[in-house]
Parts: sequence; C-alpha cells; structure tokens
Amino acid sequence: MGKDIEKYIKDHRQELDVEHPPQIVWDKIESAISLDSGSHPKSNWMWKAATVSLLVVSGFLFFLLNREWKSDELYSLGDISSEYREMEKNYQESIDLINASIPYDEIDMEEFGWLIRELEYIESVNEEFRKDIEENADQDKLVEALIDYYEKKLKLLKKLEHEINRRNNEKNETIDI
Repeated sequence: MGKDIEKYIKDHRQELDVEHPPQIVWDKIESAISLDSGSHPKSNWMWKAATVSLLVVSGFLFFLLNREWKSDELYSLGDISSEYREMEKNYQESIDLINASIPYDEIDMEEFGWLIRELEYIESVNEEFRKDIEENADQDKLVEALIDYYEKKLKLLKKLEHEINRRNNEKNETIDI
C-alpha cells in the first residue's frame, strides 16, 4: 500500500503542486539563509580560536609539568663528566666504608647527637641544593658545592668514628684498671 501512494505521488506530482507560498515567505526564507551563511564563518573562526587556545594551554601545562619533573632530579658530579663520576664514586665508597664501621644503633645520642644532627643537616642542605640548581647552572659552582658536601660529610663521619673509638677505648681502659 505504501508503494502505491509513492507511485501515485510521482505520477501526479504536477497536479498536486498547485499551491505556492506567497513571495513574503520566500523572502524570509532567503534572508534567514543569508544570515546563516554570514554566521558560518564566525563560528568557524571561533572554533579555530578555541583550538589554538587549547593548544597553547596544553603546551604551557606540558612545559610546566615537564619542568617540575626535572626539578625533582638530583644532580651529581657524574652528570658533568666521567672524571667527576669517578671522583664521586670514590667519595661515596669512603662514606659507605666509614658508615659500615659505625654502630648507629649503639650511639649515645646525648654524647654524639650533635654529630648525627650535623650529618642530617648537611644531607638536607645537599639535597635541596641538588633540587634547586638549574639545569644550565654554572658547572663550576655545582662541582665546588658537591665536593664541599662530600668532604664535610667525610670529616663528620671520621669525627664520629674517632669519637666512638675514643669512647670505647676509654671504657676498655676503665674496665682494665
């Protein structure tokens, strides 16, 4: 039945198209179309502006996040050259050797607490320095600061080791008497 109606409409189209809308209706339709076509470039321009803005904001956020991640990295002497990497390795081995000989769990904090606090302090200062230094910072300044840190840490550890040994020797002499 639906096909019969379609066939009838196709066959009798001329007879059915007897009514025409008044000219004023066509004028309104044409003006609406011309307004739409005029607004189309504006909406196209707004989409382009929104896309550019989104790209700029995304790029800025990526830059900030990337920079933030890099700031968490700690710089070392090995980042500068292989010669400094070897020097840093030697410092670290000396520090590890002395640390292994110190019985931290038996330390009298009243007597040696100031040395432990001093070690903790230079460790925190060193960590902050390594985080704060810029990627393009003066390498001489970085080298000087890191070598100074290692030398101070070694001196403090040797002092702690010496004081513990002296204290143990005093205890042994007291027991022998």
